[in-house]
Amino acid sequence: MEVDLLDDDEDQEDTQEQQSNASAAEKRLDREKAKLKKELEELRTWKQEREAADKARTVKEVFTEVGLNQKWADFYRGEETTPEAVKAWAVANEFLQIAEDAEPEPVAAAPTGYTPTVIQGGEPPAGKMYTRKEMEDIARVNPQRARALADSGKVAWNNPQVSER
Repeated sequence: MEVDLLDDDEDQEDTQEQQSNASAAEKRLDREKAKLKKELEELRTWKQEREAADKARTVKEVFTEVGLNQKWADFYRGEETTPEAVKAWAVANEFLQIAEDAEPEPVAAAPTGYTPTVIQGGEPPAGKMYTRKEMEDIARVNPQRARALADSGKVAWNNPQVSER
């Protein structure tokens, strides 16, 4: 029986030690979480301040570029900081006036994809070159087309070997 009593004491000590280790670990985790939360809040605050400072600097640069007083930049609350947006804001708030005799600046069209080139006579520059024989055949059927081809320089009069390139 003595052996059983001794074993019970050790089990209780182990259980108590495990509980104290678990509570200590929980406290460490809580402290770490609190520390990380505080750092996160500080970083968020720093980020907001940095973004606000960068935007204010950019707005002042755009105001200078547009020709407006930099002191007025503090009143600008627009999201866009492009010269066009700042000009529109300045005109709307009467910081800038468009001269009545001056035309408003045309809005530049966004570049699009392929832009076809129009060529005089409608023939591509590397189009077909006609031989004298082909030209004579065309002239018999359609003299106006033959004249247009001759005028456009599409006929190789002296070289009978010329055909499509």
